[in-house]
Amino acid sequence: IEPDTFIVVNTNWIALAGIHDIYVQIDPQNEVEELDEENNLSYTTCYVVPDLFIDSTGIAFNNENPLVGDTVLISAAIYNTGSVPASDVKVVILDGSPDDSLSQVIDTCSIPQIEPSSSATVQANWLSHYGRHSIYIQVDPDNEIIEPVEDNNVAFRSIEVLPDLGIDTSSISFEVITS
Repeated sequence: IEPDTFIVVNTNWIALAGIHDIYVQIDPQNEVEELDEENNLSYTTCYVVPDLFIDSTGIAFNNENPLVGDTVLISAAIYNTGSVPASDVKVVILDGSPDDSLSQVIDTCSIPQIEPSSSATVQANWLSHYGRHSIYIQVDPDNEIIEPVEDNNVAFRSIEVLPDLGIDTSSISFEVITS
């Protein structure tokens, strides 16, 4: 190699699923006289794993303006942006944050498999009750699936449930008062 130049070396590798540290070493026998022998070894981590992902745009309600007591169908798209399939993916749907002990679990689902660069949808029915609700979807809640990024496994959307106040005209009556 000429001074102040570099060469590119390529190799093929059949990667197995998992996390791999790939090392590259030059001049392993120290046969080349050089200024610094300590910079001849380097590595990078290669993730051959699924990467599950959800965001708020993937959460939908079949009724955006439910009344108290309406059943709302919640749908959530779960993506695998990784390089291998994700199997037995657990998903929890909650009314409230997973970090809040007062949150209520609406449903727990399991997706058998999500292929790389694809998605799967989970659904749950929720009986609405008065107030503003943050509906959370938590993917792989127990961190059983090894992923390069774990902080993209929770998303939420808010929904407000209002009462329906109304008057039935048959319930209106008049009383004549004479003095």
